[in-house]
Amino acid sequence: MSHDAAMDLMLAEINRRSAPMLWCCDEQWGGDSLAQSAVPLHVLSHRCDTASALNEQSLKVELGDYDFEALDFHFETVAYRISKEKALVHHIIKQSLKRLPVGGELLLSGFKNEGFKTYVDKARALVGAPKQISKGRGGAMLARIKKQFEPAQSDIDALKDDDYTQCRKIAVNGFEFYSKPGVYGWQKVDRGSALLIDAVAQGERDSAPAQVLDLGCGYGYLTLAGARLWPSARWVSTDNNAAAINACSENMKQYAIAGECLLADCAQGIDEQFDWVLCNPPFHRGFDHDQSLTRTFIRTAAQRLQPKGCAWFVVNQFIALPAIAADYFSSVELKAEADGYRIFRLSN
Repeated sequence: MSHDAAMDLMLAEINRRSAPMLWCCDEQWGGDSLAQSAVPLHVLSHRCDTASALNEQSLKVELGDYDFEALDFHFETVAYRISKEKALVHHIIKQSLKRLPVGGELLLSGFKNEGFKTYVDKARALVGAPKQISKGRGGAMLARIKKQFEPAQSDIDALKDDDYTQCRKIAVNGFEFYSKPGVYGWQKVDRGSALLIDAVAQGERDSAPAQVLDLGCGYGYLTLAGARLWPSARWVSTDNNAAAINACSENMKQYAIAGECLLADCAQGIDEQFDWVLCNPPFHRGFDHDQSLTRTFIRTAAQRLQPKGCAWFVVNQFIALPAIAADYFSSVELKAEADGYRIFRLSN
């Protein structure tokens, strides 16, 4: 993962402050140490890996899906390095500017190609803020949006966040599922995941797994589709994103799928052994491609399998999975290839 200059700008600004501050911290935080500062800093994050790392720096961290309603909001500043998803960015802008006192500030950082200037212009318009933008290295920018007046509710409502907090039922080509913004690919059936389920169904026709791990579950497509094919199996679905766990839990509840959905960073803390691991691993962290993620997911799959179990992975064709998997598995089989994806069966 490359260093994030927009986060550098934000951290420098945080360390200059002294008033109570809320920091909405997504996956772009790269593990940088925060300097000792007089600022009383409270962190919101929907990623358990980020929350755990910041807890280790003795910060007060609330892990959840950016639920401002449950927050004792007494802050004069909100800091946020913008995320990839527009609905989440709009949600945090709206909730922050509703709750900040007049004279309070929303700090936003990011890059032009991430829509930064558009987000800043929308936020400024809501509260009459003057234009204050600082620049850092590599085109990174930081805006200080000072609240001049209370925004009209109609203007707040006009900033669309796709009803960020709500799970809703979605149908794609007859496949119905519950999902919400904040989850990767939340309104679609991922093509790679669909190919993976088809390949497993073909490759394991005579199998009846007792325990299956959906590693990096998202809203739970693999769990949902798999439970229909292997209804006697118990499913453990895990993701490091609280929004994903909210959606997957709703799917398991609505479709009465046996098992549990756990918020965990790549199954950390899960000690069970499984017959199968199914995985469509991420290869981006924030806006950057991170090759180490593939290795992390493969290593975890090897650790969580029964001795005679198998792991099924789908990856983009440019991911060098066979070379990585050979460090953990004696058998690495290419089972299918289509639409830029490759599906592998891993076993020992």
